[in-house]
Amino acid sequence: MSASDSSPSRLNAFEEIEIRINDVDTIESEELLRNALKDLPGIRAVRIMRGGATVSHNPVGISVSQIRDAIERAGFTVDGIESGHRSPERRGMKDTGKEIWRA
Repeated sequence: MSASDSSPSRLNAFEEIEIRINDVDTIESEELLRNALKDLPGIRAVRIMRGGATVSHNPVGISVSQIRDAIERAGFTVDGIESGHRSPERRGMKDTGKEIWRA
């Protein structure tokens, strides 16, 4: 880790990503996804939606590829990841309003 990566402002910086996961369509699959993400370091919040999730994370604590790997290890297929925030409808997701974990 470089000196710029460990600066106080960088350590406290969170980014939001939108993850498209088509097979999140039942309560059981939402719970499985929650369990896959809840204990990962650097995750601040996760919001499950039909068709995916929005994840707030600290890129110093965890990379996007590590988040993807955790989701895929849980048996899901990641169809795409985007940075930033757009409405759920534009991402092809249905917001079920279920915030599943917040640090």
